[in-house]
Amino acid sequence: MCSGGGFLCSASLLDTRRMAYCTDEELAGELELLTAMCSDDELNIEEIGTGAKLAVKLMPMTAGDDEKQFLWCELQLHVGRSYPSEPPSLALGSSRGLSDVSRASLLAELGQRAEELRGEPALFALLEAGRAALTALNIPQGECAICLGSLSDAGSEHVLRTPCYHVFHRQCLIDYCQSEITRDHFGTKQPDVASRTVPCPECRADVPWTDYPELQKLLSQVVAGVSESPPNDELTTAHCHQVVELTCIEHKEYARSNNQSMKVAVEGIPTRHEAFIRLHHLYQGKDEKEKPLLRLLKELGLDAVVYYGKPALLHIQGDPRDVDSFTGIAKRRHITVTIDMAQRSQGPPVTSGVTSIAAKKGSLDSRVLAEHLEKGGL
Repeated sequence: MCSGGGFLCSASLLDTRRMAYCTDEELAGELELLTAMCSDDELNIEEIGTGAKLAVKLMPMTAGDDEKQFLWCELQLHVGRSYPSEPPSLALGSSRGLSDVSRASLLAELGQRAEELRGEPALFALLEAGRAALTALNIPQGECAICLGSLSDAGSEHVLRTPCYHVFHRQCLIDYCQSEITRDHFGTKQPDVASRTVPCPECRADVPWTDYPELQKLLSQVVAGVSESPPNDELTTAHCHQVVELTCIEHKEYARSNNQSMKVAVEGIPTRHEAFIRLHHLYQGKDEKEKPLLRLLKELGLDAVVYYGKPALLHIQGDPRDVDSFTGIAKRRHITVTIDMAQRSQGPPVTSGVTSIAAKKGSLDSRVLAEHLEKGGL
């Protein structure tokens, strides 16, 4: 220890060329610089004697475009009394969007940089190195949980992330939000649309969908109660969902008011447990979730009529436990999250196996569906 409130630090007692005289004032100067550059949410400093513990939230550099930040991590630095002769010890705290492999690689890279800066003021340089490393890793990876397509091939301009840092194809997330918002709107007598949230397709956390400019036009039209033919593809999805839902409702109401006719129509025909499963979309022969869904039907021993298109509908029949568990299994296996049970009932048997009904101009064939429902007395 030496006078003047400082202490003598060296990387090696045998290497006098790398000696450094470190004062409390110099460390305080580094901390003051970091405090000036970071907000309170990004930086936390705990002074410990002549050292300090820092926790810094690092984000990739995206020229101010926060929507293009697909990951972040907390870098923890412990500055000891021998700093800078001894570099700060490093650890990673919480993170989002980083795999275990990426975390290990990032920590190793920063540890190497800390060694290179031994004997020099290093805090600011380490944070900059961390930001640079995160910027290099800031590429959407993995699969979109909605369509199961690759994110890495899409490019950052074609993906969106939620506040919980789950990333999806831009159009997939927009269509999903529209579907959820529109269904809630038309299922509520006096909806407070502006305050509604949409669950994240991945973790089910609430998504403040009003943050996305792509949904503002939809919001204004839903609030105004617009139900005319939608002017673009984004609203077509909502319109299609309304058509399918209203068709099912109309048939159920018809069935209730014509019980006697139905009894005659289906007299002597055994009934089976069934459900109508609604999907955001399902395209025949060119949809990654098609084969997993068909395999699941076979695995559970369910018979089904599959109506392809956007939206899509599955009429499934079989053991009641298997019928009830179908949508839950599909979600747990990440086959698709835009799937739900529209109706649960009993009805006359459908053809054994899987019957496919091709889409009509990209949409579910509503005419064939109506005929099928009428035949089943629904």
